[in-house]
Amino acid sequence: MTHDPRLLIIEKIKAYLESTGVKPGKVTEQSLIYHDLGYRGVDAWEFMQFVLREFDVDLTGFHFKTYFHDEYFGPLDIYRAIFGVYDASKEPLSIGHIVGVCLARSWLPPPKVTTPLPNEPKNSGDTI
Repeated sequence: MTHDPRLLIIEKIKAYLESTGVKPGKVTEQSLIYHDLGYRGVDAWEFMQFVLREFDVDLTGFHFKTYFHDEYFGPLDIYRAIFGVYDASKEPLSIGHIVGVCLARSWLPPPKVTTPLPNEPKNSGDTI
């Protein structure tokens, strides 16, 4: 058994996510919580509450709507859910970043991403 705090946090996060239906092996440090795992609304809120409680993290400064949508509310949201197309206007938030937040025990905004996210148009002329 490892005593590396980073690995212990990753294992706890994986266990939590898998307990909520994420397939084993799908969660990596590079996994984006909204864009890859599809967490939004109540699921995303409960995940962040898990982080707050389990790792005693101060989430002051964390703005939910920067990273996640509310629950599904219309046809476009249903289309996105069925076809795995996620809104690129939401900032990416990776499991690895959450691990860093847990280690710091304080919210730190992730660095800005300069490469296209999954399912994001590669050129300004591309459409979804």
